[in-house]
Amino acid sequence: MSSCRPGKNCVRLNKKTPCAVTGKCENCNSPDTICKATVILHHPTTGTDVYVVVVNKELGY
Repeated sequence: MSSCRPGKNCVRLNKKTPCAVTGKCENCNSPDTICKATVILHHPTTGTDVYVVVVNKELGY
């Protein structure tokens, strides 16, 4: 990845992440990270519909 959109947002928000410094995704585990979300749904609540939408498009900042 040559540029990191979350890195630009981290700079704007004064976050202390490696991508804010380098401009490249560093696959970090920084406490200030704003770009990663891991969601594990082991057993959804009974009676609740769960939808996963995957979009093959760059969205966001």
